[in-house]
Amino acid sequence: MVVLVTILRWLVAIVGMGAVAYIAWRLVNRQEAKDTEFQKKLDADDERASKGRFGAAAQFGKQSPPQQQPPPPSNPST
Repeated sequence: MVVLVTILRWLVAIVGMGAVAYIAWRLVNRQEAKDTEFQKKLDADDERASKGRFGAAAQFGKQSPPQQQPPPPSNPST
C-alpha cells in the first residue's frame, strides 16, 4: 500500500509540473503572437541563422581579411 501511495504521489507531481509547463507555454505563445515587434526580431534572427553563423561561405582564391593570431603561450618556468 505504501508503494502505491508513493507512486501516486510521484505521478501527481509529474502531471502537475507538466500542467504548469503547458500553461506557461500557452501564455508565452499568446503574448508572442500579439507582439509584432518581437515577431520581426524573430524573423530577422531566423534569416540570419539561415545564412549560417558567420555569414556567407568563404570563397577560395579571393582576398580574405587578415585574421588575428592568438598570443603565444607564456612559459612561467623560465
